[in-house]
Amino acid sequence: MVENPLSTSTLQLLFNQIDVHRYPRLRKLTLSSIPIAYSAMICLASAIRHRMLRQLTSLNLSNCSLSTELLQVLSGAVLDEPLQRLKFLSLAKNQIKKKGMRNVAVLLQRRCLPSLEKAELSENPFGDEGLQELTAPDLERVLEPVKTLSLVHCHIENEGGYLIYDNIRLGFWREIKELNLGSQFA
Repeated sequence: MVENPLSTSTLQLLFNQIDVHRYPRLRKLTLSSIPIAYSAMICLASAIRHRMLRQLTSLNLSNCSLSTELLQVLSGAVLDEPLQRLKFLSLAKNQIKKKGMRNVAVLLQRRCLPSLEKAELSENPFGDEGLQELTAPDLERVLEPVKTLSLVHCHIENEGGYLIYDNIRLGFWREIKELNLGSQFA
């Protein structure tokens, strides 16, 4: 039996309700496998900017068809109003490529997500070039508080491996205790 995902209008209604403070104690939001349209992302961004998700500790947006434009809206909202308590973020399985990784890197700055402990970016084909966006010189302290970083099936090759090595060696990613680059079937 195939389940129908929530429609764009249903997501917009949900995010609008969050935006008017109907769910003030919401800690965990999982939208995994629900495609998010631009209009729904605008509503989610509004809720973030109005601090209606300030208690959120977990946000799962895996397999939500997040385009570069949607990632830009999300990262812009969190840049404007950081999610201070967010500990877990999943952007896995969204087909994020190099261009989209710039927005992911903005989102993963310490000032945007200062409490982030686990970042799940697996199964996005951004490769070595996309991984370089996480170390862009104009961004500050990307992935600094993260303890668990998952990059399984991201098309990372030798150049990306050296980049990861340098980030750890130079102390940029000094909090990482668990780095997952391999297959979950190994």
